[in-house]
Amino acid sequence: MKEKLLFTACFFILNSCNMSDGMIELPGNNAYYVEGSCTNRLSLGGGLGGSCNLIESVKDLKFNDDFICAVSTDSISCRLKLKDIPIEKRKYTVIDVRNGKVYCYLNKSEYLSFWQKYILDEDIKVE
Repeated sequence: MKEKLLFTACFFILNSCNMSDGMIELPGNNAYYVEGSCTNRLSLGGGLGGSCNLIESVKDLKFNDDFICAVSTDSISCRLKLKDIPIEKRKYTVIDVRNGKVYCYLNKSEYLSFWQKYILDEDIKVE
């Protein structure tokens, strides 16, 4: 009985640990977990996002103090390089940290227009 109890306790302790390779704290209580191409994810904090609280398979992320711009894909295309992923398989998301708004499912031109307007080359880029 003690062995089963010890095994159960160890199982829950090990599974509750954050096993990610790295975590980058983003503005607005958001976090980017870097674990590999298919498991990189953006976690939105502060009640943002609604249906977009967790964005998985993030392929590209650009941010500054006011905006976070992410490109993600489905689990089938996640192993490809971003340039090789068909546009219809890409999901574009912009988080306006200042106003607490999340813009999910933008098309490519909306997304590019947004980050070119607000994200400068000297801002932090994670790829």
